[in-house]
Amino acid sequence: MVGYPWETKEDAQKTIAFAKKLFRKNYIDTMQATIMIPYPGTPLYKYCEENDLLLTKDYDRFDQRERVMKSELSDEDIKKMIRKLYRSFITPKFFLKKIIGIRSFNDLEFMAQAGKKVFGHLIDFS
Repeated sequence: MVGYPWETKEDAQKTIAFAKKLFRKNYIDTMQATIMIPYPGTPLYKYCEENDLLLTKDYDRFDQRERVMKSELSDEDIKKMIRKLYRSFITPKFFLKKIIGIRSFNDLEFMAQAGKKVFGHLIDFS
């Protein structure tokens, strides 16, 4: 997740570098990247309320598509970092590994659905 109130561009870049390292070493197979959302009832939400960090209390907007709390990162910075996180694993090696791992038609269907979702996330954050 990207967009914590205290997160800097350098912090986000470190997160991206760490994700790339995890993929390179085959420690992880996939991931989901989103904008950090302080949901009501969580410690982060309480922190945001106490520090006047909420940009809105319109919970219809708490859908991980836009920033709803103040952050050192701009909206564009956050979306750019999320795109970089997704691109950190979309490599030829990743696709080759997935293709080699196909064992059945169900695997192929699953990968097609997952691929649609990943590309949908990239579009969400463009």
